[in-house]
Amino acid sequence: MRKTMLIAIAALAGAASGQQDVLIHEGRADFTVAEYFLDGMLVVQVITSPPYEAIFYESTDNGMSWEESGGSGSSDTTFTKAFSFAADGDNAYFYMLYDSEEEMPQTLVLERDSRQGQHYTMINIAPWDINAHEFAGTTDHLGAGHWIYICVVDTDPPVLEQTLFFLRDTLYGDEWFPPVDSFPLAVRQPYLATGAGRHVYFAGLAGANADSLIIWTNRNRLEPGNWVFNWIDTGGDELELPMVAAAFSPDDSTATVWCAYSRNRNNSGNWDIEFVYSTDGGMSWSEPQVLAGLPQVEERYHDLKSWRSPGADEVSISYVSLSQSQSTVYCRSARAAEPTRWSEPVRMNRIDAETGRNVRPKLCYLAGASPLAVGVVYYAMDGSGVRWGSPYGGAVKNVAEAGAAGRLRVRPTCGPGPFRINGRRGMAIRVSDVCGRVVWDVGSGNSGEAVWDGRDGAGRRVPAGVYFVGQYGATDRVRIAVTQ
Repeated sequence: MRKTMLIAIAALAGAASGQQDVLIHEGRADFTVAEYFLDGMLVVQVITSPPYEAIFYESTDNGMSWEESGGSGSSDTTFTKAFSFAADGDNAYFYMLYDSEEEMPQTLVLERDSRQGQHYTMINIAPWDINAHEFAGTTDHLGAGHWIYICVVDTDPPVLEQTLFFLRDTLYGDEWFPPVDSFPLAVRQPYLATGAGRHVYFAGLAGANADSLIIWTNRNRLEPGNWVFNWIDTGGDELELPMVAAAFSPDDSTATVWCAYSRNRNNSGNWDIEFVYSTDGGMSWSEPQVLAGLPQVEERYHDLKSWRSPGADEVSISYVSLSQSQSTVYCRSARAAEPTRWSEPVRMNRIDAETGRNVRPKLCYLAGASPLAVGVVYYAMDGSGVRWGSPYGGAVKNVAEAGAAGRLRVRPTCGPGPFRINGRRGMAIRVSDVCGRVVWDVGSGNSGEAVWDGRDGAGRRVPAGVYFVGQYGATDRVRIAVTQ
């Protein structure tokens, strides 16, 4: 099996082509963060520290070109960690969570960048006296609300005090309250993720003398008393970078969730990528399985993300394959129906990638691609700068061009119905509620025009509220308000 995979990777390495090694930022980078949005925009922030300088870059053509869109700097600020996440739709913001010891000791800062204009908000979210150098954050994707979740680990707690804290906010990161829950557990490398429902997934490493993988699921937006605790036995091997991603099923109880991490096999220096998965929304987990584990090669520094479209069932992972001669980034994908069946590795870069947790390649999905495609943001080992790599660039339409081929329109956008829909010819049309459940659809092969009378597939009037009209295979959506 290992020999077969090695041959496959060698073939892919020779055949890699497309939109690869595009220069985003020239020169030094100490931290990189990158996110994608469902409307097709890619956002990258490159950070040097010290002296602190952060520069934003954006792409609206699936990575083919990049434009500097803003930045900030300070001579007396030092980062130790940066963590980013993004929200879509009406809540389209890019968030970066970081600590800033010199400016605000023992404090976390949430930087919120609006997609509607070039401004950001600095929000002090942890004013109590803790050493917050371990943290993670995420946002929900329900559409109706906008919740942000953050976990903070006190890296130097007093004896017998709480060390792991969970916080949440319901107003775009503006109103932070005392922690909603806390535990006396020292955790390293924490990670938070959400899907399409109310579940919040937490992963981290625990244990004084050996690493243990913990995966906790909160069934109701971090509410106390709703936790399900799981510990994964990895035989005492050194672990790093636990990450969680969930398929965007509207039903939490049947959602497929993956957790990937790097494992130092027998603590021998031979690092592999492993994963576990759940098919019941994080209530129980499989035994560990190898995702990337070639002999004489280290596989590390991964990034795991979901395609965040409502009802989507795909996750993708990028990772660095380190041999004596090269440092290559590969990507693979899996779907909820077959959570253990990962696609063959696809090479993302031609210039060797730098390694390390802070500059590891960051994965982004590409809007407009059918089937779904991905790319990575990576820091070149030769120091030339931060680059974009994706072999799919030539095959993916520019989002603006895709829209010109038949931009989705709905008239009216408020009322009891009927609603006249005009979209792309031959692409199935769907109407979804705020939780992503499809209430009405028209199959592929249509003319691109349809009329929805405000009833579901069974002929019942849908409740008044907000709904979204979209097309399978397209990323644009139209928000409508159904009244009685």
